[in-house]
Amino acid sequence: MRRLFYPDFQRRNPFRKPDWRWTRAWELFNSGQYYSPNRDDVATSRALSFVRAEFGISTPGYRRRLMRRLGDVAAAHRIQGGPNGIRLEIEARILARQTAQQIGRRVGLPADVIVTFETLFCNIADRLDASTYISAVVIGEAVPSGTGKPDFASLIKWTAYNGGGGPLDAMLRYVAHKHEVEMTGSSSITLEPTTQLAIDAFVAAHTLQVHESTAFDIAAKGKIVQEILENRPSKRLLADVFAAQTAVAFQNWAQTSASGVVSGQAEDQRGGQAEAAA
Repeated sequence: MRRLFYPDFQRRNPFRKPDWRWTRAWELFNSGQYYSPNRDDVATSRALSFVRAEFGISTPGYRRRLMRRLGDVAAAHRIQGGPNGIRLEIEARILARQTAQQIGRRVGLPADVIVTFETLFCNIADRLDASTYISAVVIGEAVPSGTGKPDFASLIKWTAYNGGGGPLDAMLRYVAHKHEVEMTGSSSITLEPTTQLAIDAFVAAHTLQVHESTAFDIAAKGKIVQEILENRPSKRLLADVFAAQTAVAFQNWAQTSASGVVSGQAEDQRGGQAEAAA
């Protein structure tokens, strides 16, 4: 009987975690197992070697020699455990289908480090056409349950996946601008007014709770955006992406709201029938 080749299982796993190789390396390390080419791939082997050198018992000389061969793994691990901003931007640019070379130039890192980071910590490049998987496993909820606050990391990823590099750059500037304003009361980052208004509407459409005032707020912003777009066609491309995404979110709101109204009417009708019967 042929032994299971773990990467084959993960290629078919509908719930595969993006960092499955890194998790696998730790499972092997913690159970005292070693790499076998019949069971795991070379990328997992390199991750396991790094874990053993970094967190296991090894001499300084052995560790230095090994790290010379695993410099890209060490750099990818620093990204994963470092500031959220750089990791989020790399993940978002992978979602935007940018190449390792393009991403490396934007974040100031070698392309091989980007490739290794994707392989070990954000292994999603082969599933970018699986929109349900990307939405559920990689992007997540715009407003996590119980928080009532927008998760800008999810919105950045959503923008990257559905809009590409241009809208992603605008969203990153928008989030950086808001963060500076919240921290200092002002910001050195300037945004084109049309684009800022479009992103405001986009964020509102994805994060506000479903009720009548939500509809009014989104619809009002959407109308203003559309009026500006009609009068400034030179700025149409970027802002129109957010306007279109806002329209999709608003349609989803309308469907949800309509379902709620129908359910409420049915509930009222059943209650009236029960009262009449009594």
